[in-house]
Amino acid sequence: MSVYVDEEKNLNSVGNYTFVTSFGKKVWHHRSSVYSWLFADSEEELHEFAMKLKLSSLSFMSRSLIPHYSITLDQKKKSLKNGALEVDQEFVCNLAATIAITKQQAFQG
Repeated sequence: MSVYVDEEKNLNSVGNYTFVTSFGKKVWHHRSSVYSWLFADSEEELHEFAMKLKLSSLSFMSRSLIPHYSITLDQKKKSLKNGALEVDQEFVCNLAATIAITKQQAFQG
């Protein structure tokens, strides 16, 4: 099993933002304009790794096609030092496509 971190994404054109649930509860606030996704082969492994890094559960995106933690550049560096594998966007896209196909096949029975 492996933990992965993808290439940085730049949000300079977007600025600071907050995700809010339908109940008005703040679930994640991103102060940085650069972030990455931290994800793994299993959610269990992902959460164990996130605990080692002391990541907030508020940065966990469970409803994404690829469940992940959105992390800052400093957290990415710490992730890599702790054994996460850096992957490119092609890897992320291929993984998302595989998950989508698997979900579609399961839905169709």
